[in-house]
Amino acid sequence: MTTIKDVSKKAGVSIGTVSHVLGGKIFVTETTKAKVMAAINELNYHPNALARSLKTKKTHMVGVVIPDISNPFYSEMVKGIQEVASNYDYGVIICDTEYDITAELKQIKFMWGRVDGFIFTTGEADYLYIQELRKNEIPVVLVDRSTKKPRIPSIEVDNYKGTKEAILYLISLGHKHIGYITEPIEMQTLRDRYQGYKDALREHNIPFQKSLVYVDKTLQTRKIERGYEIAMKIFSSPPYLSTALFATADLMAIGILKALKEKHIKVPEDIAVVGFDDITMASHTEPPLTTVKQPKYEMGALAMETMIKLIQNEKVPKKKIILNTELKIRSSCSYRIKQENHKGKIKRR
Repeated sequence: MTTIKDVSKKAGVSIGTVSHVLGGKIFVTETTKAKVMAAINELNYHPNALARSLKTKKTHMVGVVIPDISNPFYSEMVKGIQEVASNYDYGVIICDTEYDITAELKQIKFMWGRVDGFIFTTGEADYLYIQELRKNEIPVVLVDRSTKKPRIPSIEVDNYKGTKEAILYLISLGHKHIGYITEPIEMQTLRDRYQGYKDALREHNIPFQKSLVYVDKTLQTRKIERGYEIAMKIFSSPPYLSTALFATADLMAIGILKALKEKHIKVPEDIAVVGFDDITMASHTEPPLTTVKQPKYEMGALAMETMIKLIQNEKVPKKKIILNTELKIRSSCSYRIKQENHKGKIKRR
């Protein structure tokens, strides 16, 4: 049976260096790493994960807690997490809570002791169970969740700026009655988006209308179906209050597009629609959806890289990483126009 000693001899490096390469230590040079990996492949060496875990008291597993695995936003993020984990020879346990705090606590209890750390895309840093993990010196990383706790690293996007940019774009097209559809505004990420919406209106002296804001808890899961149902209610009969709609998730916007089509309301001629996330489906809707792009894969990858550093007791240079969003302009928006019949002209307003 091939041993780590055989690998070190073949590569011409110490056993410790081979161990560092297997453990994903970042201070091993690429040249040395290449030599070690070549020896491992040539000798067909397979490290004994159990023995390594017993020696290091590490499981080489990370728990990832997400609220809805069916949402492509999270599945694209998990892809980034898993690929980085694989590069460092770590495994990942995925926990889908479906926004159920009881289920979440149950899964955390199950994984406690079975994983070296937790990546949360649910909750916020002041949640008691997250604080309990930190008290027990269990590494925690938040992704797509804001935190004011300096000891807990987080990977976020600028939700305020991204939303504000989208609303300003709609305003530039002449829209003044912009509907806003969201799940409950409790998480800081959603509060930031809501503030971006209101500030964009205020900067252009457009009155904020509470009647144009639709908040519904059912939008947490089954977002396409719930977005469709809410839009069917909003557009049950004319006159319609909004000339544009902003949804805080692409899946909601996709449901809205379906409802508008069934109501024979043309997009973008009659109403503009904007989403948030830029999931893969967003560019394949009819019409293609204008949306705020989040770097989902990069968020997951950075979260896992940060987790590896914490597990290996390495310094995390920046505890709070805020990534930029990008407004992806597609065909679901156009200038708001008004037909002036008595003049026979089209006037932009």
